[in-house]
Amino acid sequence: MLLVIFLFSVSTEIFSQPISNYNRIISLLDSTISDVINSSNNKAGVFRFHSFAENAVFQGRVNYIAEKALKNIRDVDDKKDTLNLYLENIIIDYAEPYRESFLGDYLSCRKITLTGFYNYTKNEAGDVFSVSVSDTIAYSDISEVEKPDYPFTSGKKPGEPFWDSFWETAIIVTTAAASLALFFTVRSR
Repeated sequence: MLLVIFLFSVSTEIFSQPISNYNRIISLLDSTISDVINSSNNKAGVFRFHSFAENAVFQGRVNYIAEKALKNIRDVDDKKDTLNLYLENIIIDYAEPYRESFLGDYLSCRKITLTGFYNYTKNEAGDVFSVSVSDTIAYSDISEVEKPDYPFTSGKKPGEPFWDSFWETAIIVTTAAASLALFFTVRSR
């Protein structure tokens, strides 16, 4: 019974889907909005999200998060400032692919960064924020984690190393040829 449970838990880890860039961006926005509102020292009563045109997709999600975070603050005092959050840039970087083992899959480190600033209407001086998250994904999964409908979820995909692929293929072909040659020469004697 323990063996079945162990095999099931291992198999779910092996065949799990990578988290999409869009979902990573949403979780970064969630944590950023919560951190900004929590660090506002109860000054914020209204929240406004500003972004460049292609990020208007986030407006509904951002408003929901902000309303949930501001609910407790509004109950204390109605004379609060408007908190403006400006999302300026979403950067997705993929590092050069590498392998953990000789014939293993290529892996790449993915880093997603959100940058922008926030301010209050009565206080025009704003604070800059930059949040990022990094993880490792399979090189072959890069096209799966990007959503072509949303261009901001795409980063520059690095090229697959040529010499690693060349040597791997050369070693496999040479090994296969040598084993076939040995099989027929030893058998014929």
